[in-house]
Amino acid sequence: MLLCVLGGIGMQAGAKKYSMSVIVTGNVNDAARDIVSSAFMQRLSGNSDYVVFERNKAFLNALTKEQEYQVNGTVPESEIRSLGSRMGVDYVAVVQVEFVMENVFMTARIINIETAQIIKSCTETREYENPETLQAMSNMLAYRLFSKNSK
Repeated sequence: MLLCVLGGIGMQAGAKKYSMSVIVTGNVNDAARDIVSSAFMQRLSGNSDYVVFERNKAFLNALTKEQEYQVNGTVPESEIRSLGSRMGVDYVAVVQVEFVMENVFMTARIINIETAQIIKSCTETREYENPETLQAMSNMLAYRLFSKNSK
């Protein structure tokens, strides 16, 4: 029995952890961006498959060409992949947040930096009431994105 326990511990210690960074894009201000990013990083920090890196502001500064970002708020995935590769992460969780009238639309996806494959994607739409709306949406999407029990 002791060998089984020690073997299980050894297998867990040897399991590959993938590095991931989170980037939040869209027509949101810095405070809203921080709420969303924090919720995703909190969920990631408890995930045994990933090691999360705090690089959100660095990603935004390096990825966005100021004029393009001001026009539409989106960041091309090719730039996300390029910078992610240079920064040494395996995956990037991209969260797109858009406010349209009284609603907030949030889409999240995990992108493999090397292959550009979208590993998982999910969306959520709610009526915006206050910053807690963003917190609740972020928590739900982060759970759906990183939980093995969610499809």
